[in-house]
Formats: sequence, C-alpha cells, structure tokens
Amino acid sequence: IAYGKETLSALALKLPGFDGILSFFMSPGKEFADELSTRLKVIAGLEKPNLMHTEDFYLKENKKLLEELERSLKTEKKDSILVLWGPHEDIETARDVIEERCMLLFDGVPGETRKGLLDGTTIFERVLPGPDRMYPDTDSAPIPIENSYIEKIENSLPISIEDRFSQMKSWDIPDDVNVYLMKKNLLPVLEELHTNFEIDQKFLSCLFGHYIKNLEGRYKKNFPYTKLPVVFQYMKSQSIVFEKIKDVSKILIENPNMEPESLFSTAGFVKKDKKEIIAMIPELKKNFSKIRKSKNDGAEKRWLMGRLKDLSTGNIPLKELEAEID
Repeated sequence: IAYGKETLSALALKLPGFDGILSFFMSPGKEFADELSTRLKVIAGLEKPNLMHTEDFYLKENKKLLEELERSLKTEKKDSILVLWGPHEDIETARDVIEERCMLLFDGVPGETRKGLLDGTTIFERVLPGPDRMYPDTDSAPIPIENSYIEKIENSLPISIEDRFSQMKSWDIPDDVNVYLMKKNLLPVLEELHTNFEIDQKFLSCLFGHYIKNLEGRYKKNFPYTKLPVVFQYMKSQSIVFEKIKDVSKILIENPNMEPESLFSTAGFVKKDKKEIIAMIPELKKNFSKIRKSKNDGAEKRWLMGRLKDLSTGNIPLKELEAEID
C-alpha cells in the first residue's frame, strides 16, 4: 500500500472469538486495540497509526473492504479482524507481537513496565527483564566502541595487587609498611616522587609507613600526601636535602594549606653552605675535649652529630656529615 512517500506492507489477521474484545475499555480513552497499537510501536517499531480493526469506525463504514476481508479470512460471527501495516521487514515481528499479546489475555494482566501519562492513564513501555531481555537494554540501539578507546581504558587500569607486592620487593621496601602503603594507595604517590625527584623508594616508603603513619596516629589526622610534590619541588629549587621533609611533615599535617616557604621557616630551617658546616667540626672537637666525661670511643662522634644535626639537616646529607666527622 502507498502511505505518503513510502510503500508499506499490510497484513490482515483473523482473531477467533475476539468479537468485542478489541474495543474493550482499558482506561479512559483507551481500549484493548490501543494496547496492541502501542506494542507495535515499541517492539516492532511501527509508527502510529499502525492498525485498524472490525470494531472501529473506519472498517465499519467501509463495508466493501470489510466484506472482502471477511471472505478472504473466512471469519465467523464471533471473530474479529485486525489489519496492521508497516515496512515489509517489520511485518513478521508485528504479527508475533499481536499473537503474543492476544495469548496473554488468557493469563490475565501481564507483568510489564508501563509509563504513566499526565492524564493518569498508562501505556506499555517494555517487558520485564528475563532471559530474552537482559542487558544490554533491548530498548536502546547498540553503541559501537572503538578499539582505541578500549586500549586507552586498558592502559589506565591500576597495577594488580600481586604486581604491586613484587614491585615493593624489588625496591627493597620493608615488609612492615606494605599494608599501610596499599591501604592508603600511596604507591602511585611514591612512584611520582621517585620519577620526578629521583628520591630513593626505600626512603620514601619508610617516610610514609613509619614516620608519617606515626604522625597520623599522634595527631589523629590524615596526612595531606597530595601536597608532597609541591613541597619536594620547592626543596629541589632551593637545593634543600630531602631529609628535611621529616621536620616539615610535623607542620604540614596540622597546616596542609601552608606555603612551602612558610613550612621551612616555621621548621626553623636556615640555609647554610656545606663547607661552612664542615668547617665547624674542628672547633667543636676542641670543645668536646674540654668537657668530655665518657670514655666510650663513640662518644665524641655522637656528641658532634647531635650538635650539628639540626643545622645540617636539609643542608648536607647526614651520612655525608658522618663521613666528614670520621
């Protein structure tokens, strides 16, 4: 049949014993035929109007067409005729939709999802989930996904726990900090600091899992790890030895928004030249010899390290200071 600019296929169906059912009242302004019409639109994709039947005005008034249909379908008095139309490729599905919904009449009210309208009535929206309608949603057209998008997601997936433990072992990280690092998801932070500032992974793991963990327990606060890259960048720009981070961490946990310059000032850091610090060692040795009471061989070294530690931390690596004292 010609329908506007389209050519559609039509199908006439005999519904045995359905006389009076197609016009049966369902809700204000809605009859059973409207249920069929809505299902044809939702499931078979046939835009309305998509059907007519022997109980509506059009077929009753077109007696010649009605007589031809009754003769072709060999109907009896209690039968109804339903005519539907749409694209040829959808007609078979449409026939199955009509058959299924008519058969459901014998079971009672079907289990389905319905859409509420402003006038208080409802229309069919979709069948309930089941083996024939599990996800992806059959009401939505499939969305193609490019392989490049899948690869991008795969590349952004976090490293597995097993690989993380192997990684920590290869870095010689102490076993007693593993749980803390994993629980706080600190390995990405550790990797970032190691990559950007060439800081030893073992030093960072002990800083996190021993020192900062202790600070969190003492102050009952979470440490602002996201601030560390900015602090380390400042230390690098000022040639401050990274060991000074411990003193600064005490202040940072209570003042997470404090600027790096203020952090080091509050920590009492004074920039000193390494040679200037080393030059102080001979004079301090003389002073110790005057006040020495312990006969222990390591007493002098411990006293010198104690006197120079606060001044040296951040200006010279403590291992290097120890070597100079030796």
